Amino acid sequence: MDFKKITKDYPLAWGVFEEWINHFRSLEGYEPASIEVFDDFAIIIAGDSDTSGITPSTLYDFFDSKQIYASVIPTNTQQVGQVNFNYSVSHHSGSFRMGNAASRPLAESLALTNAFGVLEGLLRPKPSALFNYNL
Repeated sequence: MDFKKITKDYPLAWGVFEEWINHFRSLEGYEPASIEVFDDFAIIIAGDSDTSGITPSTLYDFFDSKQIYASVIPTNTQQVGQVNFNYSVSHHSGSFRMGNAASRPLAESLALTNAFGVLEGLLRPKPSALFNYNL
């Protein structure tokens, strides 16, 4: 996953993710952490030496908590032994994205990146909300 691109393209969604991480850390009695973002990975940094990587499992849990469901499903191709992977991202608001990839890690990366995009869309004000019609 390109975490730098995600933080740039979906800043509102990334902010909600950071809040979610720190909410669970506080429930477990830990101090708030910062998240250091690199091109293809991100780590949670707390204190002097406590670090952990952000895994797809963590991201699936986050999106599940927001009722945004990302899934990756293997599909057979016409060529014997070759498998492609379809992915989909859905939310009850009707937002839906899908695609396919040649490998599970790539499909997972695309699905989770698209999930950030769905959340960003839900967080941005709708154009009608920007106007006051009660003048």
